Amino acid sequence: MNVDIVDHDYGWAWRMGSQFPPSGSVEGNLVESGTTATITGLEGDQAYTVHVALTDANGSLLSPSVSNSGTFSVAQRSIHVTSPTANQVFPAGTTSAPLYIVNDPLGERWAWRLDSPFPESGAAGGNVVVGGTSALIGGLQSGQSYTVYVAPVDDAGNVRSPSITDSATFVVSSRTESTYQVAADFPIGLSVFSLPLDAAAVEWGSERREFGLDTMRASDLIGMGATIVVSLHGDEFTTTIGRDGELLFGADYPILPTRGYIINLTEPRDFTLEGIPFGTPLASPSADPSEAWAFVVAGRIADAPLAAFRLPEGSRVALTHAESGRRVESPLHESGRFLLSLIDPTQQQRIAIGDTLRISVVAPNGTPIGRERAVRATARELSEAFALVDLSLKPNAARLLPNYPNPFNPETWVPFELADASSVRLNIYDTAGHLVRTLDLGQQEAGYYVTREDAARWDGRNAVGESVGSGVYFAELVAGSQRSVRRLVVRK
Repeated sequence: MNVDIVDHDYGWAWRMGSQFPPSGSVEGNLVESGTTATITGLEGDQAYTVHVALTDANGSLLSPSVSNSGTFSVAQRSIHVTSPTANQVFPAGTTSAPLYIVNDPLGERWAWRLDSPFPESGAAGGNVVVGGTSALIGGLQSGQSYTVYVAPVDDAGNVRSPSITDSATFVVSSRTESTYQVAADFPIGLSVFSLPLDAAAVEWGSERREFGLDTMRASDLIGMGATIVVSLHGDEFTTTIGRDGELLFGADYPILPTRGYIINLTEPRDFTLEGIPFGTPLASPSADPSEAWAFVVAGRIADAPLAAFRLPEGSRVALTHAESGRRVESPLHESGRFLLSLIDPTQQQRIAIGDTLRISVVAPNGTPIGRERAVRATARELSEAFALVDLSLKPNAARLLPNYPNPFNPETWVPFELADASSVRLNIYDTAGHLVRTLDLGQQEAGYYVTREDAARWDGRNAVGESVGSGVYFAELVAGSQRSVRRLVVRK
C-alpha cells in the first residue's frame, strides 16, 4: 500500500474495514515514517476497504482527524490442468508423461499428486512446483488409469484456503504395437498440419523432437520453414508468423497431438512423424500458391507508446478484405502490436494477387480512428501468407468528425480529435452566422474524443435554454489556434 502525504511531519495509521474515530488512540497499524505498508491476510474473491489517517507526534489521531480510504478486491485464485487432457491415452510402454497447468496468479507455488486428492486444508503433500507451470509424472505403467490432482499451495507447502483444485484422468495403453513412421510431404503454400493422435517424435532435416516436457512448439514449425502457424482449436484462431526461421509475431504456443494447425511454406518440406497408429497425419495442400485461403496481417502502431495520446478504451484493429467484404477485428494491445487472421477453413474464399486489404482502428462504437491503411496483396506476401504493415494513429490537427445522429432531434454527439493538448470549446452557429450556443469543454489532452462519454454533446438548445428550430447549423471546434467546422441538421 502506498499513500501520498502532504505537509505532515509525523506518522500515519491504517486499518481494514472500519473507519477511524474522530480523535483519540489509533486502534490500528501505526506507521511512524515512510509512505508504504504491507496488507497481509488477504484472500481471493474478496473485496476490502482500507482506511488511513494522520497521527501526531505521540502516535494519536489528529484532531480534527485527517483520513481517507480506498476499496480494492482480490481475484479468485484458479488452477487448471491443460495436459494431460481428459481421458488422454498414452502409448504402451510410457513411463512418464508431461503435466502442464495454467494458474492465476501466474508463478504461484502449486503442488501435484497422483491418484490421491488433496485435503481441504493443512499440508498438501505430493510434489511442490515453484515458479513453473510444468512437471513430469513418473512411474507410469502400461494398462493403468491415473488421475493427477493439482492445487495452489503457500510457501510452507500447505493447501491454500479456500481449497481450489483441478484434476485430469488419463490412461497408459496396454496395446503393444510398435511405433510407426510416416513421411509427410508438404508442398509450397498452405497446408493443414497435424501430429498423430499418440505422437512420439517428429524429424525434419537433421532435427528431431521427441515428445515430453520439451514438446514441439510453433517456433519449431517456423524453424522448419513455415511462415504462419495458426491453431484451429476452439472458436478463435491463435496465430504466429515468422520469416527465415525466426519468429516475428505471436505466441510460441505448444503444438499438441490431435489438433490441427494451418501452416504456410515457401518451399516444399519433408517431415517424418513417429507414433502409435491411432491416427494419421493431415496434409491438405493449397490448390494454387497465387491464392490464399488463410492470410495474416501483423504490424504495429508507429506512434507507440499509445499512452502518449488519448484513445477510447476498448479500441480495436480491423482488417477488411475489400473484394469479399470479410472483416475480422482484434483488441488493440497497449504495446501497439497487432495480429489479424483472415481464414476460411472451407478453402472457398481466397485472397489473390492484387486484392485490397484495409487495416484501420475503430472505437467501441465503430467510429474510425486515425488514418486507414490500404495495401494490395503482392506475390511475395501471398507466398508467405502474411503482410507486415505500420499504422499511424496520432492526430495531425484539431478536427471535427461526423456527428451522430445527423439529422437529429433533440440531441447529437459531436466527436473530435486533437493533435495537441488544448483548451477546447464548441461554438454552434445558425446559417446567418449568429452564435447560438458555446460549449466550453475545458483543457483536453491530445487524442480522440469519439464515444458518447468523450464527445461533445449538444442538446439542441440555445444559450438561454430554448430549443432551436429545424434547419441547418454549423459546429465550430476551437482548440488553441486551430479551428474545424462541420454542418449539423436539426429535423423536428
